[in-house]
Amino acid sequence: MAGRRPKAVEDIKGNRSVDELTARKQSQPTTGEAIGAVDYSVPPSLEGDEIAKWNEMIALFKRMRNCTYDDVDKDTLINYCKSWVRFIKADRHYQANPTDKDNYKVLMDNAKLLAKLKSDLMLDPFSRIKAGNLLFQNGHRPDKDKVDDFLEG
Repeated sequence: MAGRRPKAVEDIKGNRSVDELTARKQSQPTTGEAIGAVDYSVPPSLEGDEIAKWNEMIALFKRMRNCTYDDVDKDTLINYCKSWVRFIKADRHYQANPTDKDNYKVLMDNAKLLAKLKSDLMLDPFSRIKAGNLLFQNGHRPDKDKVDDFLEG
């Protein structure tokens, strides 16, 4: 093979001692490790139907086998609840007045935003499959269920 040999990854990143790398690995939480309690309380910025949607979504996350909600998702979930309420109001208005183009734009904008936020919160099948594949690549296996117990004997 002609040409220069590529530099090793260690040379590019710098030489670190084994002790330093071991200490760094031990200080980082592993995949799926609980760092602290998740705050499920209703944010003060929500009101009315938004609070009802928040409670519905939190109940959904708690029922999910591998809960994907964490405190970092709070702002995304707040936006999801607000967009959901705007979408429902715009849809009701559109059903009554199908010729209102301004309302139709609000309806479609919120529908697009809801689809994006659903993906961000892993509420659609594709994002859950993608997240599951990432977990399996990192060596994480979800808890066993009754089917696993049956298959193992």
